[in-house]
Amino acid sequence: MIDCIARLAPTALLVSIAVLWASPPVSLAQSAVQFEDPAMKGSLTAFDYPTIPPEYHGTWADRSANCYATSDRGRQVTVSASAIGFDRLLKVEGYSDHPAVLVTAQSAEEGVIRVFLDISLDRSHIEIRRAGADAAEVLLRCPPPSAVADPASIADDGWLSQAEGACQSGEFGLFLEAFMSSEFIERRYLAPRIRIVTPAKATSVPAHQYRPVPIRSLDYSYVLNDGSFAQKVRAEFTALPDGGYRLDWRRTSHDPSEDADEVDQAAGLYGPPGWLIFERTATCWQLAEDGTGF
Repeated sequence: MIDCIARLAPTALLVSIAVLWASPPVSLAQSAVQFEDPAMKGSLTAFDYPTIPPEYHGTWADRSANCYATSDRGRQVTVSASAIGFDRLLKVEGYSDHPAVLVTAQSAEEGVIRVFLDISLDRSHIEIRRAGADAAEVLLRCPPPSAVADPASIADDGWLSQAEGACQSGEFGLFLEAFMSSEFIERRYLAPRIRIVTPAKATSVPAHQYRPVPIRSLDYSYVLNDGSFAQKVRAEFTALPDGGYRLDWRRTSHDPSEDADEVDQAAGLYGPPGWLIFERTATCWQLAEDGTGF
């Protein structure tokens, strides 16, 4: 899915709110879309509960033909209660008499970013602008995924709702099920850098270079994420003192060619053990470490 935020003009500096708000209209064709009078904004205040307002939730695109496009075509972004595209929410500021909001988010590639959102009077379009960008983009609201017959989007949308609900309720088991069932959810809840730990060395990679997680959820059980999904895995998670969780896993399928030192026949476990560590954030959890070895 294409993230329109990543396609806006990059900037190394954050400008003042006054400059952020003062970008010129994006085009004459979009001028017919009416937004609330900017003079109504007043002063920004931080929301007590950092969630993006429901009226912004959904998928937005530069034109209807690009809604839910899976190829590199056009611009689209999905906004949820806790994220804009793959950028995870840190803070939301808004106004008492105006629907516009200023979102501070964590980008895997750019660190902390600030994004201005405004919604049209008829709720059919949003204006989206990065701090420091030369201009804004106006995107139209896409119909529900079911209306465009995109089964993958429908499935991911269901896991997205489950993940966001689990983040709010603190039910890590439900969050983990969504994370392990959807690559879309996985990419959304990655730390900016992932620690990779093996017996030989420990290193880290930026989130956009991280491989898919080594295991997946399939038919209410875990399997090795090797493309065949044929090797069963036993996985158990335990709570960490800081609010995070550690998921330990190991194969339950035997490969006759593997080293005897990597076999625990009494427990029915095979191969080197692995683990994933999910750190607690202000709004949810994020995968921070992927380890393998003894």
